[in-house]
Amino acid sequence: MPRSAPAIRQDFSSFWSFRTRICTPTFWRGMSPTTPSSKRCSGVSGPACILEPRASRILGLWLLATHGVAVAAVLALAVPWLLKPLLLAGIAAHACARRPGRPERLVRDSSGGWALPERGLADLFAAPGSRFGRWWAYLVLSDGSEKLRILLLRDQFDSETWRRLQAALRRRPGISGLP
Repeated sequence: MPRSAPAIRQDFSSFWSFRTRICTPTFWRGMSPTTPSSKRCSGVSGPACILEPRASRILGLWLLATHGVAVAAVLALAVPWLLKPLLLAGIAAHACARRPGRPERLVRDSSGGWALPERGLADLFAAPGSRFGRWWAYLVLSDGSEKLRILLLRDQFDSETWRRLQAALRRRPGISGLP
């Protein structure tokens, strides 16, 4: 009697200790969705980037903290109590006078030049001394005769605008980046 060949099992699930997933949903979750380009910072035509900074919370908290330390120092000073109100009034006047104003709009054109439309300044270039880090950018802008210093902080912009500004500063020669 001839022996018949053993039947081949069609169910191989007993060989796997884990369930095999279909790869399509994995790729869908792994791929980032397309990011729409920002019309405020596109270099296709017109200005390359229009920066409209908001008021910085970080800078406001810093100024509040430094004036708070000055108030604490005056209260701890060994001076007559009649002099302390005058010193405290001086600190309060300084806090009001040095409060940062409304941030100005900056325009960076496609050639790398800068402009401040509210001041009527155009054709500015990034002068030596301009630096940037992960959370800040310190721009020294000049038209050849005078220098204008501008501090920009990360919390003044949305993430896309800040990323584009950082990329533009990395491409410019003469602007040093810090970690």
